[in-house]
Amino acid sequence: MPDFLNLNQQNIKYLDALTYVTIRSFHNSTTGLCYPAYETIADKAGMSRSFIINSVKRLEKGGFLNITHSKKKHTCNQYHFDKEPRFERIPYELLDADLSANQKAMLICLRQFFNEGPLSSTKTITDFAKLLGISYKTVYSQFIELIAKGFINEKYKIMKGQTKSLIWLKLSDKIDWHYDYSKSKPKQAIVYPKLRVA
Repeated sequence: MPDFLNLNQQNIKYLDALTYVTIRSFHNSTTGLCYPAYETIADKAGMSRSFIINSVKRLEKGGFLNITHSKKKHTCNQYHFDKEPRFERIPYELLDADLSANQKAMLICLRQFFNEGPLSSTKTITDFAKLLGISYKTVYSQFIELIAKGFINEKYKIMKGQTKSLIWLKLSDKIDWHYDYSKSKPKQAIVYPKLRVA
């Protein structure tokens, strides 16, 4: 998942994050490519085919997707991805979670801000809205549902000597966000050149 920030300035909708992750879920790690049809993406994401077509256009124009467009009728586009400077794993189980497409997309967008401690954040809804470049109302409506459904936990902590409480947010274990990145690529042995002794 790349950074999804300042979305309005890039003419990207927050739902496009779900389109991106859905396409990426078909990624072949050997070839670096994927070929899902619009219908397949729409079914898996829980959105309409027409939305996916427009979403893919926005993602391509915004530089999030590289596409080799099919010139043959009834043949799928070829998607390939640039290496991201920062990579956050989005578990496949998110696509099957009991959430609406809007809630899944918002959870994907919010994931990038849960990096304090073990998948936690002290940012506010106002912070999220400002960083994402979308309205407070949009973030708030989805955020409240994610808390109600138990995908985000909210805790209050009163700091010593302060009257205002600090809100501490944490991604719940309804989705297994933890991933051992060290297991994804085998470590190569370091080969040192032989020293010549005089």
